[in-house]
Amino acid sequence: SSSTIPVILTSITAINSRHFLYSISMFEFLKKLKLKWRILLAYLLTDEAYAVSIRKFMKEPNHSLLHYHLLGTGLTLFFSWQMATLTGILLGGNLPQFLDLKFIIPLTFLAIIVPMINSISSFCAVLSSGLSSLYFKNLDLSLWIIFSGIVGLSVAIITRKWDKN
Repeated sequence: SSSTIPVILTSITAINSRHFLYSISMFEFLKKLKLKWRILLAYLLTDEAYAVSIRKFMKEPNHSLLHYHLLGTGLTLFFSWQMATLTGILLGGNLPQFLDLKFIIPLTFLAIIVPMINSISSFCAVLSSGLSSLYFKNLDLSLWIIFSGIVGLSVAIITRKWDKN
């Protein structure tokens, strides 16, 4: 139906807007690079590469070779995903039925998020976003992920006063 196209486009835009946010937060560290470098790094930027690299960038903000960290992370992930995809193509049909691998994607995001919880507000944001996602998902809302993110951000802003400075 024609009403699904706007929903699909809105969902794609909303979900992928995180890359815009990643780029904004990394711009300060990479702004001196030539455009060719920034394009290459943008191509390799994934959730996992961002999570690993932004921590390094924040710990050593004045290091002149930070872009090599993102390059190495991005290339490592790129090649490992290509190999994993090839393995899946070749062996995926032979996996036993009892192996339900749907949990791997949420586990990946947990592995990204948990090390970044370093304050009361970040803990409250993650907890409220996770709980609200369960609630909104059960309401069968097509934008449940967006609503959950808004709840998490709102709670982080409200609870920020409890963080130790």
